[in-house]
Amino acid sequence: MLDNIRKYTGLMFVVLILLFVGLVFMESSASRRGYGSGPVIVEVDGRSYPAEEFDRVSTNPLRLLNDLSSQSFQARYAIAPYLYQLAAPLDGNPGQEFDPKQFLANRLILQKTARSTGIHPSVAEVEKLIRERIFVNQADQTFNAEAYNKYIDKSLPRLGMSIKDMNDTLREVLALERLQDILGSGLAASETTVKEDIADSQQEITYKLITFPASKYEADEMPTDEEVKTYWEENQGRYLSDAKRRVTYVIAQPDFDALLEDEKKKAAAAPAAAESPNTETPAGETPAEAPAETPATITELTNAQRDAAIMAEGGRIDELWEELRQADGEDFEGKAAKAGFEVKTTELFTKEACPPEFRVATQGIRRSRAVDIIFDATLGTKPMDAISDAHRLGADQWLIFRLDEIIEAKELDYEAAKDEARLDLVKERSRAKMVEAAEAARTALLEAVTSGKTFEEAAAAQELEVVSRDAVKRDTRPPGEPTPDEIFTLASKVNPGETSEILTQNDETRSVFRSLFVQVVKRELVETALEASVVSQRLNSMSNAYRQIALQNWMSQEYHKAGVVIP
Repeated sequence: MLDNIRKYTGLMFVVLILLFVGLVFMESSASRRGYGSGPVIVEVDGRSYPAEEFDRVSTNPLRLLNDLSSQSFQARYAIAPYLYQLAAPLDGNPGQEFDPKQFLANRLILQKTARSTGIHPSVAEVEKLIRERIFVNQADQTFNAEAYNKYIDKSLPRLGMSIKDMNDTLREVLALERLQDILGSGLAASETTVKEDIADSQQEITYKLITFPASKYEADEMPTDEEVKTYWEENQGRYLSDAKRRVTYVIAQPDFDALLEDEKKKAAAAPAAAESPNTETPAGETPAEAPAETPATITELTNAQRDAAIMAEGGRIDELWEELRQADGEDFEGKAAKAGFEVKTTELFTKEACPPEFRVATQGIRRSRAVDIIFDATLGTKPMDAISDAHRLGADQWLIFRLDEIIEAKELDYEAAKDEARLDLVKERSRAKMVEAAEAARTALLEAVTSGKTFEEAAAAQELEVVSRDAVKRDTRPPGEPTPDEIFTLASKVNPGETSEILTQNDETRSVFRSLFVQVVKRELVETALEASVVSQRLNSMSNAYRQIALQNWMSQEYHKAGVVIP
């Protein structure tokens, strides 16, 4: 045997080298592929993250942070900057949920930067964050040990996370704060600029306003069928059918009326339950009539009682979610009904025509309507993937839903889209005409004023309607004015006797589509005491905004360098 070993020593040495190289290659390949199973969700710096690993390093930590942010006002302020910097969708749409793919990429960038720059918040700093900024009693601002222990025992396990996972995630919150201070060092707002801005907001302005609403030009627009079809062909991707969803869901809400009746019964029974005093009557005497007890009158639940009832419903919803998780999402209806919830299933619905209960806003850092969350959800590959987290709706409701069916929006053909295309073409042309009309009118008006006419005479010559407003302050709300702040800001930068530039407003939210300009007649500073605390607060706010912008720009650059690929 030993002879054979000696005989083939060289061959065995070569085999061992090949095995070693193979193991190294496999490790490198695994590192590039990532660990876990399922389809690749995202690729960062050449490494792929399959669904299982993606949930562990992105989806679950994101859920954790959303959970923690609801523990106190301090928690929201502590966690919100981290989530907005790392997880806000790239398009900046405030109605969307946080993006877990974006979150993972930016989280990895932060971790890499923290390692390379030596930013490593200590255990003591993380504990301080938990005690003073996350789990806080709102009544006395002390550490809420009861809420902390309850979260560790019940909520954290359902995320598949440990205390160490939570602490590591919170360590990143502190690391981002420190990185923002480093990147923003030296960036500070000017005290002079702050005082000037405050003074601008304390002005009292008298001005004349001329507007050019888009609706004035819409009636003249009558595009031909050929023009409409050409417009549709150029903008075909804008005309889509309505996306639709079908869900099965439960909404938990305390029965406050029943709770109030219970409290009334308890109050009424309290005197009878109290221990009766010794009222034995001496022999030969007539027993004295006992005074009637008046039950305490209860007309409504206390805030503490309402809050306790709401959180109790949240606990029931959490228990249902955990049961579903352990069963990998199977038997949603059966488990919900067994837990005492009413289960409902919708027909297919659009965002605009959703059930009324889905129009309620969720609580949390990023406030979305329930319908927005439903339309952002995906079916996934396993039953549990189609089941939502528990979401708190409004003041006192909790929602869990299962996504049953998705019908995505599809491009409409010309016949289906032509009416909408015609309307869009009319709007586009009329809004272009309103800008042209405003510019031409302002140019002619200024020439007339230069030649000696008054502003009113020059406006009348063009048959322009002038609206006069006197002594307008920052908080003045002139009747019928949809954008008073924007007009005040425009006028606050114009010298008396001069005319502003054109301001064009295309505001879909407020349905304001117009161009305008103002002539400032008088602009006076209202004398008020400028407290040092107000200036200091504004300085801190503006300086912090500068630091946030610096961090945001840096994160954007690093994100593009990371070669993020979303299949």
